[in-house]
Amino acid sequence: MTELRDYRVAREHEGDRFYKEGEIRKAVPSDVAHLVPRVLVPVDPSGAKAEQSALNNKAERAAPANKAARPRRSKASK
Repeated sequence: MTELRDYRVAREHEGDRFYKEGEIRKAVPSDVAHLVPRVLVPVDPSGAKAEQSALNNKAERAAPANKAARPRRSKASK
C-alpha cells in the first residue's frame, strides 16, 4: 500500500468529497499530482516551513536605472 501524505487545500475543489480552502487533505501523491501546486500544497511532515529564497530579477541587473544617464554612442563607433 502506498503512503498517504498531507496536503493543505489552497483552493476549494471536489475530490472524493468537497474540500474547502485551508483544510488538510490526506492523499496518495500519484493520485493528486495534477492538483499540486495550484490546488494542493504539500505539508512538511516536520511542521516547519521551507525557507523561501528571494527571486532574482535578471532584468533589473542588466538594465541601467536611467537610460538617459548613460552616454550615447555614435553610429560610427559601432
